[in-house]
Order: sequence, then structure tokens, then C-alpha cells
Amino acid sequence: MTTLGELRNKFSAVHKQYNSTAFELSKKLNETKELIKRVPEGDKLFGEQAAVLELQYNAVKDQQKIYDDFIHQFMDKWDAEREMVSAKQNVEAEGDYYKEMGKILAVAMRMFHGDIVPGSDEKKLMEFDSDLYQMAKNAQMMAKLKERKKYDSLWDDEEKKELEDPIEAADAKETSLEAPEVVSVDEVIAKSTEG
Repeated sequence: MTTLGELRNKFSAVHKQYNSTAFELSKKLNETKELIKRVPEGDKLFGEQAAVLELQYNAVKDQQKIYDDFIHQFMDKWDAEREMVSAKQNVEAEGDYYKEMGKILAVAMRMFHGDIVPGSDEKKLMEFDSDLYQMAKNAQMMAKLKERKKYDSLWDDEEKKELEDPIEAADAKETSLEAPEVVSVDEVIAKSTEG
């Protein structure tokens, strides 16, 4: 089975080749039509050449349309896959953020009650909001006279999650799309003027 990334690479090159060839044929066709207009008996001299160029141009554009339609089809799937991975990461990041906020507020609350918390937790509170940290530290000092609880850290040396690259995920997604056969531009041009 083919991945969306393989299709993207393959048909990007095909699209570029067909675009370039169509541009060159169009340029030659326009130049030939100008010659027909400018040169006496230009139609007799260059008419056949213009007809051949027009056949070749139309054949290339027809084949290019087939590829472009397919490219739009699989790029829709590729975009959907990339967006899905990005959305999933955003949801996970939001969940992690709120979990982190809960821990920070729990540390502040414990300090307000005069309890002892690990220095690493105090540091996270201070990095989050130095004013809140100062208030909590002052409340902790004033409550020194009471019996205090000692807590373990709320952060269990959590490992940072490695985020998946949405573009790589979309490229790696397998697809059952049937790709059209890739025909070289030269072949299309040759067939357009046969018989």
C-alpha cells in the first residue's frame, strides 16, 4: 500500500513536469500563431506546425487535468490527516496545561496553610507567578507556629512528551487510493500526433 507522502512526492514532480511542458508548448504555439499573422502566406508555411503544437498542448493539458484531479483528492486526505494530528496534540497540550495549573494552585494552597512543600514545587510556583509565590511564602512563614504537614512533590519527574510532526504523520498515512498511471510528457506528446 502506498503512503500519502509517497503520492505527494511522486505527483508533485509529475505536476511540475506537466506544468513546465504545457507552458513551453503554449509559448511555442503563440509564437507560431504570431508568425502566421506576420509572414506572408504564414498559414501555409506554419499552419501545420501550429496544428501539431495545439494537439500536443491539448493532450498535455488533458493528462495534466487527470493528475490535478487526483492530486486534489489525495491532498484532501493528507490535509485531514495532518489536521487530525495537530488537533490531537492541541487537546493533549490543553489537558497538560490544566493539569499543571492544578498542581501550581495546590502548591500555593499548601503554602498558604503553612505546610512544607519541596523546593522544586516552590520554584515552579515562583516561575508561574512571583506575586502569588510571595503571598504564599509570607502565609507559610506566619503559620510556622502551627503544626505543619510535609508534602512530596506534585511533579513526579515527568518526561516531556515527544510531539509527532503532523506533516510526517500525514506523509506516513497509508492510503488505498488508486493512482492514475504516470505517463511521461514525451509519450503524451508523441501519441497526440500519431495517426
